Amino acid sequence: MFNFVFILSFFSFFLFAPSTSVFPLLCPCTPFLVVPGAPPQDVQVVALSSRSAKVEWLPPPSEKHHGQIIYYRIVYRLADPSNATDTTPLEKVFALDGNSQNLPYSTTISNLKQFTKYEVRVLAGTKIGNGPWSVPVTVTTEEDGN
Repeated sequence: MFNFVFILSFFSFFLFAPSTSVFPLLCPCTPFLVVPGAPPQDVQVVALSSRSAKVEWLPPPSEKHHGQIIYYRIVYRLADPSNATDTTPLEKVFALDGNSQNLPYSTTISNLKQFTKYEVRVLAGTKIGNGPWSVPVTVTTEEDGN
């Protein structure tokens, strides 16, 4: 019976067996990256007019980034879709460039319906994928025709 010893190195595994040579076993050893572990913080939405609203947020806590955040997804939908004909959520992607350091982040969502209540959520994403959604925030567009 043979006794085997496994030694883990940063780039590969090595298998040592009695009276044999060393055989490297390939290991996909990359830094441990996952999706963000928390949603964006302090999401706020303010109606700008009867057809648009401003969405602001802060990044997830830094210890929950789990890699570089490269985008945010903003999804908005009618808050009361019971009497609507089209209830499909709408989405906007806010891509970060290397200079996106002004906090809070913000974007404008437009082409909204007049005097209508919307539910807005935001998530952060890394190159691995999407993190969790923020708690929904509601906003009602203005009543006037602007």
